[in-house]
Amino acid sequence: VTIGYNGNPIHNQDKAIRILSQLPQSIKERIHMVFPMTYSAPSDYLVKVNKLALKSGITYTILDKFMSNKEVCVLRAITGIFVMLENTDGFAGSVRSHVYCQNVCIIADWLDYPLERNNVYYKKVNWDNLFDVFSDVVVNFDEHHNKCLSNKEKMLPFMTWDRYVEYM
Repeated sequence: VTIGYNGNPIHNQDKAIRILSQLPQSIKERIHMVFPMTYSAPSDYLVKVNKLALKSGITYTILDKFMSNKEVCVLRAITGIFVMLENTDGFAGSVRSHVYCQNVCIIADWLDYPLERNNVYYKKVNWDNLFDVFSDVVVNFDEHHNKCLSNKEKMLPFMTWDRYVEYM
């Protein structure tokens, strides 16, 4: 489970951990959280996320060193579940590539991405339903992942800038 795509506190990794730490042990045992904190991570926020993750009872990895393009691609390809709870975002390439890689994406409902109107499968969440939606995605992962298998084709128009502008 990758949460966010950089270490800027607006990615709300700390809030996500607080909610996910309440998951039952049976779900915690099925996941491993990954926090890409390689860019824009204030040291105090990095310490905060590490302490919260340690107390959560969920295994985790904090990535805090520069990653090559290949390493970033591998992370996106092996993720499985991507959680995007950033305060604001302009449909970043990081998000587009997670959807393209057919990860089950759990995305904040306040982010206005052109996914729904292009029939891309993902799960919308807010702070009130993150726990329930996340639990359902983990417990029924295969079902949700199968619905993502057509996302790659649907995302092709968003993977180059000239076509991306047409679909916005």
